[in-house]
Amino acid sequence: MAGLKTNGWKAKDDFINHCFDRFGSMNKNDYEVELMHLILQNGYEDASDNSLSRLLQIPISKIKRLRYEVDLHYPKTDDDYKDDFYNILERSTFKRDGHFIQFSIPNKALREHLSEMLENEGSYYDSSFNTNIVKITANDLLLILSKFEKEEELKKEIIKSIHSQDKNISDGFRQKCETFLRSAFPQLLGIVSSQLLAMLTKN
Repeated sequence: MAGLKTNGWKAKDDFINHCFDRFGSMNKNDYEVELMHLILQNGYEDASDNSLSRLLQIPISKIKRLRYEVDLHYPKTDDDYKDDFYNILERSTFKRDGHFIQFSIPNKALREHLSEMLENEGSYYDSSFNTNIVKITANDLLLILSKFEKEEELKKEIIKSIHSQDKNISDGFRQKCETFLRSAFPQLLGIVSSQLLAMLTKN
């Protein structure tokens, strides 16, 4: 593989065994998906589509498609998606656009998972300008975070407050939200939580 140093790669034997097990039934795309899976397991999962495109000397559009097919062939759990989303938030640069927060989510499978979470709550995000750029309200960002939250009481309280017509949110609830955000993303507190809390209490 062009430009890749594969010495010491893990899961190479699994890749070979998988290809032998399906020998004769795999087409070219199947092999490419398995190769991409092997690459992503060996230090390239966080590499940008552009850097992988240049490294492998194939179009960015093909990198995006193969990443998505890997996610379809090797489904992730909710905890995996949570980790992926939190890693995105850790590394993201946020922009404000009126009542919206914008940031990049390059992973299509993660975007689709988040979109489904919002749809199940009767909401959505906008990515019409650029498929990688998610434009989302503070309420809906908090809604996603709460859906990943393990503490059922806090999750229910957050979701109830978002859907409630009564915007007189208690100081206790604001404190819970701030504590939750601070513990999950201390470096995002000044960027995100003040806007989240302001929008939750806005008429």
